[in-house]
Amino acid sequence: MAARTVIGACIHRAATCRSWPDGLDWTTWAAETTELALAYLSAAK
Repeated sequence: MAARTVIGACIHRAATCRSWPDGLDWTTWAAETTELALAYLSAAK
């Protein structure tokens, strides 16, 4: 689930970043995506 979310987010951002910029550089975006994945993987289930 985490891998699909990250891959989908990468594709979505690459395809739409020119039309709808979010103000983040790729390094910042990658750090935030990493935090998202780690939060998901470390959450108590």
